[in-house]
Amino acid sequence: MALLSLTLMVAPWIVEEPDAAKDAHRNELGVAIVVFLIAITRFMRYPGARSGFLVLAFGAWLAASPWLLGLQ
Repeated sequence: MALLSLTLMVAPWIVEEPDAAKDAHRNELGVAIVVFLIAITRFMRYPGARSGFLVLAFGAWLAASPWLLGLQ
């Protein structure tokens, strides 16, 4: 989960288009930071069900946000 969130953080530079869709990248970056922090917390403590539901909620937000926010 931590590696995937880091990949999401650097994805625009991997595909060599850092200037395209800045609003969408800010949204992805925010979700990636939260998921990364959840992943680090899961390493330190017992994961529990709440962290799984949080990751699910942020993943659903990441999938639905382009339509809900009108991002291009």
